[in-house]
Amino acid sequence: MKLSVVIITKNEEKVIEDCLKSVSWADEIVVVDDYSTDKTAEIAKKYASKLLFRKLDTLGKQKRFAISQARHDWILSLDADERVTPELAQEIQSLLKGKPPLGAYNIYFTNHFLGHPVKYGGEDYYHLRLFHKDFAEMTPAAIHEGLRAKGEVGFLKGKISHYSYKSLRQVIKKFWQYSKPEGEKLLESGAKFRYFYLVKYPLLDFYIRVFHKRGYKDGIWGILLALAFSFYEFARFWQYFRLSRFGQFSLDRSKEKILPSGISVSVVIVSWNTKEVTRNCLTSVFRETKNLNFEVFVVDNASTDGTVPMIKKEFPQARLIENSENKGFAAANNQAIRKAAGEFILLLNSDTIVIENAIEKLACFARTHSDAGVVGGRLLNKDKTLQPSARNFPNIFTHFIEINGWHNCLKKNKYLGFIRKFYHLISSHDKSRKVDWVSGAFFLIRKEVIEKVGLLDEHYFMYSEEMDFCFRVKKKDWEVYFTPEAEVIHLGGESARQVKEEMLLAQFQTFRLFCQKNYSYFNRLLLDTVTKGALTGLRLRIWLSRKVRGDSREKQEMGAAYGKVWEALS
Repeated sequence: MKLSVVIITKNEEKVIEDCLKSVSWADEIVVVDDYSTDKTAEIAKKYASKLLFRKLDTLGKQKRFAISQARHDWILSLDADERVTPELAQEIQSLLKGKPPLGAYNIYFTNHFLGHPVKYGGEDYYHLRLFHKDFAEMTPAAIHEGLRAKGEVGFLKGKISHYSYKSLRQVIKKFWQYSKPEGEKLLESGAKFRYFYLVKYPLLDFYIRVFHKRGYKDGIWGILLALAFSFYEFARFWQYFRLSRFGQFSLDRSKEKILPSGISVSVVIVSWNTKEVTRNCLTSVFRETKNLNFEVFVVDNASTDGTVPMIKKEFPQARLIENSENKGFAAANNQAIRKAAGEFILLLNSDTIVIENAIEKLACFARTHSDAGVVGGRLLNKDKTLQPSARNFPNIFTHFIEINGWHNCLKKNKYLGFIRKFYHLISSHDKSRKVDWVSGAFFLIRKEVIEKVGLLDEHYFMYSEEMDFCFRVKKKDWEVYFTPEAEVIHLGGESARQVKEEMLLAQFQTFRLFCQKNYSYFNRLLLDTVTKGALTGLRLRIWLSRKVRGDSREKQEMGAAYGKVWEALS
C-alpha cells in the first residue's frame, strides 16, 4: 500500500521544514498553501511531490481539497506544526506493507506548550489521522475540523509531536481568530446570551483543566496553558455578545462560490526573453486573483535574459517548465496543458497585466455558459484604450483590408461605416456575445473541450494557433464567447519585437497553414492570390517611399521582410 501525506500551510516557514522532513519517507507529499507571504512555499517545494495554491475558505474545506489531490488511497493528514515521530513512521510503514485490518486509525499526540511537553490538562488526546479514502471523510468545519470514520477505528502506538503553542502572543492571536467562527456558531444555535457567561465559562474551563484533568502536574506550563484556554472561552462568548447585540459580523452565507472546491483555473504563461513583463504579469496574477482556486504554470522557451532565475526566486509557487530551445507558443502551451489540473485552462500572454480580478470573472462567465468551449476577455492598451479582442474568421475581403493595414482607417472614418459593418473585423466590445475567435493573449478553454478537440496544433510556431483552435471548437458544436466583463492590459508583441523579420514571416506562414487546413482549394487559391497581390503593393509603396523621402533603416528592414515573405509564399 502506498501513502500520501497531505498538509495545508499559511506562513509556516518556522515549522514546515521539520514537518516535511518527518514524512520524507512517504510515497507522496501534497502541500496546499494559502498564498504564504514568507518562505513557506520555497521550503515546501524542496520536499513536496505536489505543491498547490488555494485561497482558504475553511480549514475543513482546505483539507478536503488537499485529500482530493492525493494520488494514493491511504492518507496521513498533518498540520504544518506537527511532526511524525520515528516510532510512528516505522509503525505506519509496517502496517501498510500488508493489508491493514481496518480502514482508519487514531494517533496519539504529544503536545508542546512554549517548547515544553505537556501531558495533563486535557492534552493527552488522539485524532483520526491515518485512513483509507473510502473509510473516512473530512468535515467542512471552519475550525476544529476533523475526520469522520465510516466503520471501526483502530489505534496506533506511535505519536505525533504537536508544536502548536510557540509563544504567548501567537497563542492569544490564534485563539482570538478561532473565537470569531465559534461566536457565530453560538449565535446560530439559538442560545440566549447571558452576561455572566463571560465569567462562568472561563473560570469553569480553568478549574477543569488544572484540577479535574490534573494540569497542575505540568507545573507552570500547565497553569499558563489553562489560562490561555480560559482566555479562549472568554473570547468566544465575547464574540457571541458582539454578534447578538451589535451584529459586528455578517452571517450571510447565501452567496455560495460559483466555482468548485478543486482547482478551477490552470493559468499558463509562455515566456521568451521577457523577464520584466513576465515579472509584472505574474505579480498581477497573484495580486488580483483572490477568490479562486488556481495554479500557475510558466513555460520558458530557453530565455537568455535571466527570466528563469527570476521566477525561481520571486515566484516559487509557480510551476516552472524549462525548455532547452524555443519550441514556439503552441508547443509550449501544450506542455503545461498536459499537466494542468484545472477545470479551465487560461492561456495568458507574458506581456499582459491582470486587473480587477479578471481571471475569476472570466471563469465565472464560462461556468454560467455551459456551451462555452472558449471564452476571451477584453484587451486594453497601456493607456486603457480598446484593443481588438474578438474577430470573425478571415475571408477574401477582410484579409485584403487587413493585410494592407486599412482596417485602422475603417475604425476611425465615420463615413466608411457601411464598409466597416460589412467588413466586421472587430465584433462589438460593449457586450458579451458569441464570436468566431478571440485573441490568444487572454484565452480561457474548458478542459472538457481539450479532451474532445485536442491540444493546440504545434505546426503553428506563433500566430493563428488560437484562430485554428476556435475553428475546431466550433466544428465540434461548442461556442466561442467574448465578454467585456473581464479585462487585461495587453502590451503586445514583446517577444515578436525582438525578431521582426522572422515574426512577420511566421505570421504569413501560419495564416497560410490555417487556410490549407480549414478552407477549400478554391478559397485557398483566392487568399494566396490576394496575399501576393497585397505584398507586391506593399513592397512597391516602400520602394517609392524610399526614393521620394529617402532611405531609412526601418524601411530597409520592412522591405527585406516583405521580400522574404514573398519568396516563402511563391
